[in-house]
Amino acid sequence: MKVFLRDDILEQITTGAAGFTALTHITARQADTLRWTADGILLLVVNRLFASDALCSLLGVDREQLAASKSYREDCFYLVFPDTVHSPPNQSPTLKWIYSHTMDAKGVVTPRDVIDLLTKAKQFQQDEFHEDALGTTDWVIGSAAIRYGLAEMSKRNATPC
Repeated sequence: MKVFLRDDILEQITTGAAGFTALTHITARQADTLRWTADGILLLVVNRLFASDALCSLLGVDREQLAASKSYREDCFYLVFPDTVHSPPNQSPTLKWIYSHTMDAKGVVTPRDVIDLLTKAKQFQQDEFHEDALGTTDWVIGSAAIRYGLAEMSKRNATPC
């Protein structure tokens, strides 16, 4: 039998006052922690975004090239999102901003948090569109929506299980 635990849960179980009997039997066969790089997160996001035929058509995205080229993936990402979340100068690019702002205290970025942030941002952007259907925008999902998504993701993460 294999048991898969999140690192934070395993640490909480093993560092308690009572300790953990025969911990070496578990950790001896423990696999490395799965880490998501910024490139992995980018791939995840663009694959989810451009699973939509309508969005691909609207923005002229070629799925084959999307799968083959990191620079094309970045270009397509920035067709949907603004270059920066806050006004320049000295602001990090949106992808880097999302990656660093979803990182936990141990430096781990989980796809769940990125997806949660972007789902909330999408909902915010849809609400904005419904309030002003004749308005124009340069982005599918704008800066205010991304900041809202972060705030909502942070609230969820702060809520005890």
